[in-house]
Amino acid sequence: LRALGLIGTDDTARRLGALVRRWSAPGAGGTATRIGWVLEALARLGSDVALMQLDAIARKNRIATARHAAAEKLAQAAAERGLSGDELEDRIAPDLGLDERGGLLLDFGPRQFHVGFDEALVPFVRESVEGRPGARLATAPRPRASDDAERAAAAAERFKALKQDAATVAAQQPPRLERAMRTGRGWPVEDFRRFIAGHPLMRHLAERLVWGVTEGGRDARGLTLLRAAFRVSAEGEWVDADEVPQTLDDGAAARIVVAHPLQLSAAQIAAFAQQFADYELIQPFEQLHRAVHAPREDERALTALTRWSGRIARPGPLWALESRGWLRGRGGGGAYDHAWQGLSGGRALALRFGPGLDNAGAGEDQTLDVLHHGHPFGELDPIVFSEAVRDIDALGAR
Repeated sequence: LRALGLIGTDDTARRLGALVRRWSAPGAGGTATRIGWVLEALARLGSDVALMQLDAIARKNRIATARHAAAEKLAQAAAERGLSGDELEDRIAPDLGLDERGGLLLDFGPRQFHVGFDEALVPFVRESVEGRPGARLATAPRPRASDDAERAAAAAERFKALKQDAATVAAQQPPRLERAMRTGRGWPVEDFRRFIAGHPLMRHLAERLVWGVTEGGRDARGLTLLRAAFRVSAEGEWVDADEVPQTLDDGAAARIVVAHPLQLSAAQIAAFAQQFADYELIQPFEQLHRAVHAPREDERALTALTRWSGRIARPGPLWALESRGWLRGRGGGGAYDHAWQGLSGGRALALRFGPGLDNAGAGEDQTLDVLHHGHPFGELDPIVFSEAVRDIDALGAR
């Protein structure tokens, strides 16, 4: 494994990532030491594909020690490059060898196939008919006797590698952009062009979302103001709700954000939704039709909400809160009895429940208690409040 970390290729990184997933399966007997050796090899490789595998392990692996160790390796890689964690994630999204329009041509000799991607970044193929993409095929093309054997074999191998990398990216990038919408993370205009709108793979997601331009100002509700809202067209233009191309400056204060529906007017939501319907574009996650919430007038001065108190929630959804940005909180006896998320200014939100969960994925039903803030909920960022309520409602509490 040490040798592979020095002389391995991107295919090595893919196989090492698969090895960690196999060792981490229930009953597979993978030890923290063995998995640690693989993580060290991936870190030594240091390529974008290797770091992508580390990121997948840090987010999805069922073994907590593996997740934490992979996260440490990523933090070290970011520090070595002088980047934040978010900036590193921008840079390790692979282009998968796609052309500047986000496509790929598979050449079988007499037959050619165009590769495209759906809203979940799952690749599909269309046979080229007189130079234009034809009907979408349900499965990858199989070589025929009339094909050029050497070209067909190379194209089939290329598509196989593409599917492997795309599956890893698909598990990372849509949730990353949804997380950016929830937290208000923004990109300098030039970084947005380079890593999102103009990126051969990420552009497939960029075209299915509504984006906003902000300079940091807030309205009377405390919402970050959008100077403009736009989507990215298939031609790469940035167009508004009326499909008018927009020219955006690269001012130092300007940031591009994934627009939250709270930041958009009803007219904008309707117009952009119609555009997506017209172009048959499905969004990678709920954005325009996302449920939004606000504190009731009698809750604005409260520091703890009791609207869910006494409801019953299953263990599985409570464990899954971590995928939405919540952290697991432990009580005095070591049981997982609250989920929390840190906020700016040293503040936090905490959802309490009991009697608590001892083992991941197991345990009895839990009774929800309160959502605690410690400060009046009327002072909380409206998007943070809305997303917290949405997460708790999604627990299926009864």
